[in-house]
Amino acid sequence: LLQVARALVDAEEAGIVHRDLKPENIFLGETPDGSDFAKVMDFGVARVAPKAGDTAESLETSSMVVGTPRYMAPEQIRGGDVGPKADLYALGCLLYFLITGAPPYERDDNFAVMEAHLKAPIPPLPKQDIKGAIVPSSMVDLYFELMAKQPRGRPSGARAALRQLSRIRDDIRAGVEGLSSPSSRAS
Repeated sequence: LLQVARALVDAEEAGIVHRDLKPENIFLGETPDGSDFAKVMDFGVARVAPKAGDTAESLETSSMVVGTPRYMAPEQIRGGDVGPKADLYALGCLLYFLITGAPPYERDDNFAVMEAHLKAPIPPLPKQDIKGAIVPSSMVDLYFELMAKQPRGRPSGARAALRQLSRIRDDIRAGVEGLSSPSSRAS
C-alpha cells in the first residue's frame, strides 16, 4: 500500500488522476535484490486533474463516469469533477481489500455497488486481517479518512496519505499498539 501511495504521489505531482485504481491494476513483483515491489498499471482511463480556470470542454473529459464500480469514489460515480482525492478513496478501498480479501461494498450488481458508495455507511474494518494480524487503530483511522464520502474529508493529498502510511509502518516495525499476531502474543 505504501508503494501504491508513492505512485499516487508521482501521479498527483504530474497532475494525473488514475481513476481506476484496483487490485487488478497493481502488478506485484520482485526487484533484483529480492525486495517486493508494487507497480501501478493501466493508466488507460487516467486524466489530467481539473484545475481552476479549466474550460467546460476540458472538464467534460475529466468528469466522465469511468472506472470499476467497486473502487470508485462517490464524486466519480456522480460524474463530478474527479481529482486526485478520488484516487485516495480508491486507496481506501484497496486498504479494505488487503485486510479483508474483498472490496468494501459487495452487492448483486454494479448499480447497487455504486449506490452503496454514495449512501451506505463506510464498512468497518475487522480487528484482524485475513492472516490474523491485528489491525492497528491508526490504520483504522486512516481507512475512515480515505473512505470519506466527500473529498474534503480525505487526506489533503497523496503525500499526506503516504506520510500516514509510513508512520503506521514504522509503528508496526517498532511494535507499537501490540501489533503482533494473536498467535505470537500467546507465546
